[in-house]
Amino acid sequence: MTTFEGSLYTHGSWAAASISDAEYRAMGAATDAALAGCGLTLVSTTANWSTDTVPGAGGSSPSWGNYSVYRFNDGLSPDIYLKVTFGRGAAANAAGQYALNVQISPDNSNYTSSTTNYIVWGTTAADTTLQWASCFTESGFIMTCDTSVNTATQCPPIIVVERSRNYSDAVNNIGAILMTDGGAVGSTSVNTTFAHVHRRMRNSSFVDSVGANYVTNTYPTTASTLTNNTLPVHTTKATIEEFAWNLRSYVWINSGTVGTLSDVTVTTLSGNRRYRSTRSTNTSAIVLNGHRLCYRWD
Repeated sequence: MTTFEGSLYTHGSWAAASISDAEYRAMGAATDAALAGCGLTLVSTTANWSTDTVPGAGGSSPSWGNYSVYRFNDGLSPDIYLKVTFGRGAAANAAGQYALNVQISPDNSNYTSSTTNYIVWGTTAADTTLQWASCFTESGFIMTCDTSVNTATQCPPIIVVERSRNYSDAVNNIGAILMTDGGAVGSTSVNTTFAHVHRRMRNSSFVDSVGANYVTNTYPTTASTLTNNTLPVHTTKATIEEFAWNLRSYVWINSGTVGTLSDVTVTTLSGNRRYRSTRSTNTSAIVLNGHRLCYRWD
């Protein structure tokens, strides 16, 4: 179980619609540090954060540069590989934003669009407080970029990769879930949308069923109440074929009892788990129906 909190990096004013080479290198170096710092194993990289330059602004899609490949360091088979490609937002509306393309694979070769998400992020004002926090535990990985700028309106980028589990809640080798939030940040204003995007991967040749409900948030429509000194915690359900399990990477907790950047301990049948809230108070993404998203932090 490993957590990592990185050094601060910056993003200039969005109005400039540009990213300097120095900013891009700092972002890339900070991202690589967060991936390795939480316990993932670096497999290969084409990036050099002393010399890399920011990709040119493209058209309606982000522009991509070099990449790094990591794998889960959990001793299970098959391996879970993450290929992270660094870039910038589309020229049409987000050329001044950072971008990451995240892909997962069981063999470090079969990367497809069905197991790929990308996120873009940045703020309308200059920001010197961008900081990755990452955690790898119980065969689950989560990384989010926190900031103290635009906390009421920005949805921070979030990346989650978790192995599947069986009916006994034990990790199995069926596949993995990739979830990102931040895919809708690339617009003419800072993101205020609950934009969870899900992908799933099977580790076999069997065709997965087609459907969009890979991940389901299970909090009620009103805030949970304290009963007998106990506050319910609401999980997020992931599904691959008939197998469904509760994600370990984040939970939803009554926002009236958990403040910003707070550590909380969640008691489960298998023991205690530690979570943390972001600085964001966005009521369209992080604080929904009286519940706040808290990410794994132990």
